[in-house]
Amino acid sequence: MITVEAYKRFFDKTLSHNFDNDGSILLFEEFKLNNSCIFGFNRFKNLIIILPQEIYQSNVGIENVCILKSPTEYTSLLDKSFKTYGCPLTYYSDDLDEQFQLLNHINDLLLLEDYGNQINNFLNILENIRFKASLKFNSSGFFAEVCTVLFLQEKYPKIANHWIGSRNNSFDIKSSPENPNIEIKSTLNSESREHKLSINQIQSFKDNKDAELASLIVSKDEVRGKSCNDICKLLLSKLSKNEVGYQNLFNIILYYSRNADFNNDLYDLEKTTKSIKFYMPDFSDLNLNPQPLWLTGGVLNIDFDIIKNLIQ
Repeated sequence: MITVEAYKRFFDKTLSHNFDNDGSILLFEEFKLNNSCIFGFNRFKNLIIILPQEIYQSNVGIENVCILKSPTEYTSLLDKSFKTYGCPLTYYSDDLDEQFQLLNHINDLLLLEDYGNQINNFLNILENIRFKASLKFNSSGFFAEVCTVLFLQEKYPKIANHWIGSRNNSFDIKSSPENPNIEIKSTLNSESREHKLSINQIQSFKDNKDAELASLIVSKDEVRGKSCNDICKLLLSKLSKNEVGYQNLFNIILYYSRNADFNNDLYDLEKTTKSIKFYMPDFSDLNLNPQPLWLTGGVLNIDFDIIKNLIQ
């Protein structure tokens, strides 16, 4: 694989290059990825990887984030006799470290026998994250989720594979043979562990007696704190590249890479981690069964400093 130093040197050539038009790509012809794929940059400093045409099924990914498009012929801007034909995968970040990380990831996928399916699956996951993401990114809530997964890794080594499920699920971490269902709640209020639970979530706890609730008090630290991006990369470094959790988390980083709150809101990882408490909440006194037909939803504020069944 190309070194990051060589990658940056080639990128510097892009800055001084005169592009013919917005569709022009300065290709790095001296270095090939696995499967003889090549890559380059456009005038906007975006990374473009030219992938084999046979992997194309349809345009897949997210515009202005990372997207694979239909096969196109490219002629070298430096050597007009050099032509290549393939599917352009464009990554719209101009951050060199993030580009290099994506390049390495795609290069790893190109080694696999079914690399076409793997690359399409990778981009499908990215699309699914967009559909599941809420309109407003909640950095403190997300930080709490990653903290919890990091904390639980020693006890449940595969826990990341069961996190980031469908937002239609009742729990943030789905149960598996090694871990229970876990819902993660957080607050910025250091004086109270008051969390909001929907009526549907409460019913899910009543139906799943072994389910746990992780409660965190998230502490801000605008000087030495870590961002959501920082702790995502920390968690990513602890996962194997062939794990579902790695693929999901890698795409989370791609999707939110240009989100200001994801990158700029800083929190105290150590203090937040030390605040984690686990509960098996007992809602048996709350009668929701049968639920009245007229009750279609609702949210309750619950003080978990008072509730029963704290797991030490």
